[in-house]
Amino acid sequence: MRDQANRDSVSKRLEIDRLVVAKQVHGSDVVLIDTAPREPKVCDAMIADKADLPLTILTADCVPILLFDPKTRSIGVAHAGWRGSAAMIAVKTVRAMTKRFGAKPDDLIAGIGPSICDGCYHVGDEVITTWGKLDKEFRPALKSRRGAESKTRLQRRQKTSKEYFLHLQLANRLMLRSVGVNEKNIETISFCTYETTSLFSYRRDSGCGRFASVIALV
Repeated sequence: MRDQANRDSVSKRLEIDRLVVAKQVHGSDVVLIDTAPREPKVCDAMIADKADLPLTILTADCVPILLFDPKTRSIGVAHAGWRGSAAMIAVKTVRAMTKRFGAKPDDLIAGIGPSICDGCYHVGDEVITTWGKLDKEFRPALKSRRGAESKTRLQRRQKTSKEYFLHLQLANRLMLRSVGVNEKNIETISFCTYETTSLFSYRRDSGCGRFASVIALV
């Protein structure tokens, strides 16, 4: 009830009927929204080309991605945690907009919202193994450094051990570029959710809320 009350409050302040929110599952499915659904769609990305459909992604360390094509007047949103990023959700969302609306990647304007930064996002074997299977152009997003050089406050390891950190924003920036989105059209808000106490961070606060990233045609 509290979550719905918060969403109703945001909708009122934005002067819209209600937010179109997905049931996010850390996957890579992209769903077309042509009318406001009565129940959230199970997906991690949505696209639309109709007005008054405020597509909304909820995050608290993962990357929110917003896409807008001014020529076809179409929009997209994606929720990219490490699993979604590894599954190329940013690429799939761009391709879905191209297939459905005829959007050209070079025309797209992309926004990458706040997420946990690479200095705070220490990752383990599962992420390291998965990332190692991706194309080489995306591997710079996974960085290793000695424990003494780490700025993460999550845990301190022996100075001689090697730690791995994932740069989610860089990963998705590289993926957008790989599918043809122009570098100059990608805007990144580089606040770290873990370090910025005014933002929700699941890794910092565990059972915390989520902040909303919203895009709509008017």
